[in-house]
Amino acid sequence: MAEVSEKSSILRTGLTSSKKTKTWREAIFAVREIFQEHVYQTRGMACAVDVGGSTRLITWRGVADYNNVVMDRFEKKFFRNVERYSLQKSTVTTYGSFSFISVGREENLVILQSKVPGNEIKVSNLKAYSFSGEETIELEFKYNKSKKEHELITTGGKWEKRVTEKTSLLGSPIIDRIDDDDRAVVGVVGESDGKIVPFFITGKELGEYNSCVQYKMHTAD
Repeated sequence: MAEVSEKSSILRTGLTSSKKTKTWREAIFAVREIFQEHVYQTRGMACAVDVGGSTRLITWRGVADYNNVVMDRFEKKFFRNVERYSLQKSTVTTYGSFSFISVGREENLVILQSKVPGNEIKVSNLKAYSFSGEETIELEFKYNKSKKEHELITTGGKWEKRVTEKTSLLGSPIIDRIDDDDRAVVGVVGESDGKIVPFFITGKELGEYNSCVQYKMHTAD
């Protein structure tokens, strides 16, 4: 399929001005496989974005390829109202490094913009976001000019105070701040050769997925 331009691959934002800036973190979910009632295993993270007018959760490929998967939102009140903050998986479609999860409930979700990053972002220091329990995890990637690759920074006080599970990192959204009220997802955290690394969204992947969505909508009509 033809690769789309960077401009056309920018997806519209669902984060309206009525939303407070701090609520963008509510677009992030933990992807969990349920083995039996009250027994689950976290497989990774995902983030709600708008794709072709529909809500999808974007994550690293393979994170959601399990049976009985649910997506649980970062929310301190989660265990008081599980149904409100938990989403059921409908289907998973994978293109390149990314999986797009369709969910059964889309209303009242905080949805971030998703875009193909420019070259300046790909050689800049990056931040990705996740959570563990009630704690927000901020991941920092520093670009090594000599190696031409990003390295996850795991030193300093924030890391010395805890041990972080790999599944709390995989699929975490890499977020570019557009302005005080808007954020854009430019990629997700994945694994390569045993290292935690960023994977950037490409026009080709978004173009193929958008074409798939539009085709399904057309055939459904």
